[in-house]
Amino acid sequence: MSKRAALYLRQSKSDDEGIERQTERTSALATARGWTVAATFIDNDVSASKPRGPATAWGRMLAAADDLDVVIGVDLDRVVRSTRDLNTLIDHGLALVTLDGEIDLTTADGEFRASMLAAIARFEVRRKGERQTRANAQRAAKGGVPKGTRLTGYTTDGEVVHDEAETVRALF
Repeated sequence: MSKRAALYLRQSKSDDEGIERQTERTSALATARGWTVAATFIDNDVSASKPRGPATAWGRMLAAADDLDVVIGVDLDRVVRSTRDLNTLIDHGLALVTLDGEIDLTTADGEFRASMLAAIARFEVRRKGERQTRANAQRAAKGGVPKGTRLTGYTTDGEVVHDEAETVRALF
């Protein structure tokens, strides 16, 4: 019997071409294995470092788990970024296959390997956050403008946007 596969495609920053490349590669793996692609779940512009709720493709995929056997992703960190998410897949009875090598979540060895890789991915997320926090503090100490989301009332170069500044003043 052919396995029922879900393609799970995710990237943190919106990029339709990136999703297109992931679709081509994961579809090719399903075809090579003789599996039926039952559904494709796309989280474009969604971080795996933050909780993904039921309204996301991740949530919809978990809700459809009874109709699936395996999840195919490009890399482990495109699918999970924490052992919590990995355990969620395991608890839903889903196997996981990535393009860089099969992770068999039905075996102790496969679960161990996937757990270690998920822990490493989580470590890198936390480490990156710490680096960004230090860089932002240093930038602020030197009078620089914070990176990231533009502050209301200022341009990304630190210039005042007068109509927005009036709104901020009124709020305070």
